[in-house]
Amino acid sequence: MEVKSLYSTPIWTSNFPTFEKDKDLLIKIIQNNIQENQILKDSHRCEEFSSLFEYICDITHYISDQFGFSKRKIAISSSFINSNIYDNHPNNTKIVNKNIFSGVFCIKKSNNLNHLYISNPGLNKMWLGLNLVENKNELNSENVKIDLSEGGIAIWPSYVPHFFKNDDIENENILLSFGIMVLPENGSLL
Repeated sequence: MEVKSLYSTPIWTSNFPTFEKDKDLLIKIIQNNIQENQILKDSHRCEEFSSLFEYICDITHYISDQFGFSKRKIAISSSFINSNIYDNHPNNTKIVNKNIFSGVFCIKKSNNLNHLYISNPGLNKMWLGLNLVENKNELNSENVKIDLSEGGIAIWPSYVPHFFKNDDIENENILLSFGIMVLPENGSLL
C-alpha cells in the first residue's frame, strides 16, 4: 500500500559553507555586544553577518522557486541572537505571520542544545486516534524535533508554530533566529 501526504510542512536545512572560518569571529561579536538578560536584535544589519544573510537569501530564492513564487525580492526582515546564558525567556510557541519564512542558524551548541521543535499544524489534538498511538512518528507527533549542528540552518514557512526547548542551562548555546520577507519584484503582497 502507498501512503500519500495530502499536506506537508516543508523544512529546509543547510550548512553555512564558511562557518568554520567565521565561527570564532561571530561568537566574539555576539559576546561583546550582548548584555545580560537582553537579546541582540537586528544582527542582519551587522556587517560581520552579511555573508551569512546573503547565503540565507540565496537559499530562500531556491525555496521560493519550489513554491512557484513569481519574480521576487527577498529580504531579512528581523533577526535576533538567543543565548541561554543571557536569555531567561520561557519556551513559548511562536508563530510569525508578518514574514513569509522563519528560520534559525545554530552558532554554538553544547551536547544538549536548545532543540528546535516544529509543531504539527495538521494534527487535531482532540482526535481520539491519538489515544491509540504507541510509537510517535511524523504522522502522529504533536511536535517534531529538528537537531541542528553548529553552522546548521533551518528554514520553514512562518505560519508553522515552533519553539525551542533548552536542555542545557550550564553550557552556552547560541542560536540566531530570523524572519524572511518575500515580495513580488514589482509591487507589494497586498
